Amino acid sequence: MEIIWVVKLVVFLKIDKILQIFYAIRFHETLFSLPFCYIAMIIASRGWPLFSDFMWITIALISARTIGMSMNRYIDRHIDRKNPRTLKRHLPQKKFPAMYMVYISFVCILILSFSAFQLNKLSFFLVPLAILFLLIYPYLKRLSWLANLVLGICLAIAPMGAWIGVTGSVDLIGILLSCSVVFWASGFDIVYHCQDVDFYKDEGLYSFAQKFGIPLSLVIARVFDIFAILVLVIVGIVYGMGFYYYLGCIVGSIVLFLKHLDIFRFGLKNLRSTFVFWNISFSFAIFAGVITELLIF
Repeated sequence: MEIIWVVKLVVFLKIDKILQIFYAIRFHETLFSLPFCYIAMIIASRGWPLFSDFMWITIALISARTIGMSMNRYIDRHIDRKNPRTLKRHLPQKKFPAMYMVYISFVCILILSFSAFQLNKLSFFLVPLAILFLLIYPYLKRLSWLANLVLGICLAIAPMGAWIGVTGSVDLIGILLSCSVVFWASGFDIVYHCQDVDFYKDEGLYSFAQKFGIPLSLVIARVFDIFAILVLVIVGIVYGMGFYYYLGCIVGSIVLFLKHLDIFRFGLKNLRSTFVFWNISFSFAIFAGVITELLIF
């Protein structure tokens, strides 16, 4: 009986450690880019994708996102220890060894490479480029305020990677979907890093807010969101989408408007609690429009 309880305790501790790692890399934020990955997959497939494409693209996206976030946590661990906002994160609190993030990234690089190889040659050959962007982002904030734009490019890997995974080529609609994600993701990263403007100035780090100030940065983020919607409209025109797709774009626009209205009314104090909600709501609104347009009606 004692052995059974020991085994249960060991299993519980391992599960708890895994959950801590998942939370440390904010695994749930994969839902930001996953819908756009599926949007590109569905449009490129002109309907339901092959199950093999769906499986390997999903695995590839999750692996790529895990690489980016794990290495971001590892590379920024000393900065996070100094920042009052991030001091309670797992690595600054030493809840598990920092090298765990490196080990996880290495395993995910292998998984990403294998998944891309299962799709097509172009997907496989572009894996190093994707990894390069994922690793550049945490370092770039030490060099340039353009780091926020690179974050947008990192998330845009999702739709472009899915498009290439299905078609084996780079096409206009895949590029447009990726551009929309660049604007949207760069916009929310600009807003997010407004919270750290004073810390960035003290530590010699760079962001839009550090460069242009918070008020102008928030205006830039709004403009980026407008561009994101406009590019999605262009996607609809180029592909010949119908009512339900544009309805999804309208709902997505309302979500972005409410996000900026919330920031205008309450400042940045609610951002920590609403950041995930607004971003997931936007991506799923567009995804719902595509699903309804192409797969249901």
